[in-house]
Amino acid sequence: MLPSWDLTWELVRLANRDQIVAVFVSGRLRLWHGWPVDWDARALLRRVAQVAESVLAKAPIQRIHPVSTVHRSRSGA
Repeated sequence: MLPSWDLTWELVRLANRDQIVAVFVSGRLRLWHGWPVDWDARALLRRVAQVAESVLAKAPIQRIHPVSTVHRSRSGA
């Protein structure tokens, strides 16, 4: 990779996210391997999943097609 004068743009354009190990902002480590270092993002995602499951269970959703696993088992795939 031969960067131009705009290294930030080149990283966005040419690099893959799996090549980014750490993110620093104003000299402070903010992300390490895609996860924040100063708060528990995994705990937040677990809580979001719980709330979403509860909200969806109460929502007036009418399913027209079966979920994918049921559909596959019925179709013999």
